[in-house]
Amino acid sequence: MSFVRKVRLPSGAIRFRAVWEIGGRKHSRSFDREKAAKQHAALMADQTGRLGIGDGERRSFSGFAQRWIGGIEARGERSPTTIANCKCMLRKVEPSIGRLVLAEISPTDIDDIMTALLRHALGLFRSGAAGQADRRESGARLDACGRQAGQAARL
Repeated sequence: MSFVRKVRLPSGAIRFRAVWEIGGRKHSRSFDREKAAKQHAALMADQTGRLGIGDGERRSFSGFAQRWIGGIEARGERSPTTIANCKCMLRKVEPSIGRLVLAEISPTDIDDIMTALLRHALGLFRSGAAGQADRRESGARLDACGRQAGQAARL
């Protein structure tokens, strides 16, 4: 949900405030022009809807992640290899926090998951099960998924 409100400042100037809601909290941004405010409100409504970030109190991590990956795949925003890598990482993470509601995931949960993923990668390296190319690929997978998850969290 988003809308634009006309606001008269104490100085007499008129501003246009774009207002949108994420997870039950209202956010706003002011603009000099009504057109810019309407464009921003529409953009925020689109992003919160397609990324599925508006219902963090009800959505599980697994549900959010699957919707997010499905969305970037459908829009063609990432290569098939990157999407496959993210799905692989998701399968490793789901047993730990897949059932948790987004609003309940703590920084400690994220630290535990990152530690488990890194231990898994180190185990492959130490056992010799991974060749040099596999080591580079595993590192790239972790980096790509981490960057993309960070981008989604900032929206």
